[in-house]
Amino acid sequence: MNGQVPMTSSQNPLIRLAGTRAAARADLPALKAAVRDVLGLDDEPAIVIQELACAEPGCPPVETVIGVLSAGAPARRWTLHQPVSGLTAEAIRAALADGEHQRP
Repeated sequence: MNGQVPMTSSQNPLIRLAGTRAAARADLPALKAAVRDVLGLDDEPAIVIQELACAEPGCPPVETVIGVLSAGAPARRWTLHQPVSGLTAEAIRAALADGEHQRP
């Protein structure tokens, strides 16, 4: 080892997130389909759904970022202040439809 002491899950929120990722992955196709449905997208744009730790003051410890990447168009991004495991297709439809969570 390099002499560094490994971090525990209480010291590093990314370690805590690792356990939730496998369960959340099973729902990703349905969540991506909900994004495509709400935005009226075909199969061309890439849909990215990623759970991230948030260390900013006042920010929940976990947030989910939804990105739409399409050739020749600016990327679009929404931030939802909950883990992927708590998202449903209905929650995604509501968040994307109201535009409140969209970020430039």
